[in-house]
Amino acid sequence: QLCVAMLCRSLGAVEAYQTLSELVIAESGRPEAPLVPLAQLVEKLNILLLMASELHVLRQQLQGGGSKGDDDKNKKQASRDLFNALYRAWSFNAVASLSLCWLCQAYDLGLEIVRQITNLMQRRIGEGMSEGNALLAERLANLVH
Repeated sequence: QLCVAMLCRSLGAVEAYQTLSELVIAESGRPEAPLVPLAQLVEKLNILLLMASELHVLRQQLQGGGSKGDDDKNKKQASRDLFNALYRAWSFNAVASLSLCWLCQAYDLGLEIVRQITNLMQRRIGEGMSEGNALLAERLANLVH
């Protein structure tokens, strides 16, 4: 958390998160790269994105900048570009991807993620999923419907 905060102060929150996302993507391309640590890193970056006051500007930009006027199209495009940059890395963690979609009001994509998670969980129920995870899958399925 401290390292990310220092990086955000040094580069700016937007640049820092774009750079971190690029590093996650680059690391995932290595054949020997373990995906679990990448998913955990994305989870931590996501929690900071949602909770840290220092990242308020980043959250605002992801949500479209919140301003009207001549720059509105440019800000919306910048917001989409930022979302796309983060989403590529966030896709290593389903919950992080879903929260990024909700933050950016990409509800259709968020719904598709929930459907995919639900399908995966239902397949695992047939393979002997634990009772606790089965209950979570059922709750998630109810959210979709």
